[in-house]
Amino acid sequence: MYFLNYRDLLTIQQWQLLKAMAAEETVFTPTANDFITKYRLGSPSTVLRSLKSLIESELVYQDYTPEGKSFYGVYDILLQRWVQNYSFNQL
Repeated sequence: MYFLNYRDLLTIQQWQLLKAMAAEETVFTPTANDFITKYRLGSPSTVLRSLKSLIESELVYQDYTPEGKSFYGVYDILLQRWVQNYSFNQL
C-alpha cells in the first residue's frame, strides 16, 4: 500500500520514467533517443522535467562512476523491485 501511494501521486510522465528507470536499474543517458523510444517517454524535455521532479522527491538519485560518468537510479531497491513487478502485472 505504501508504494501504491507513490503511483497515485506521480504524473503519468513521472510514473513512466520511474518504470523505465526501475527496469534498466542504472540509466546513464535518460534523454537518449534509444531510451526514450524504448519506453515511449515522449520528448527529452518531458524526461528532464520528470527526472528533476523524481530527484527532488528523492525517488531517484544521481551519482557518478569512479571514472566520473553520471548515472541515475531508483533510491529504494524495494521500491525498484515493486515497480518492476507492478509494471509487468498491472500495465
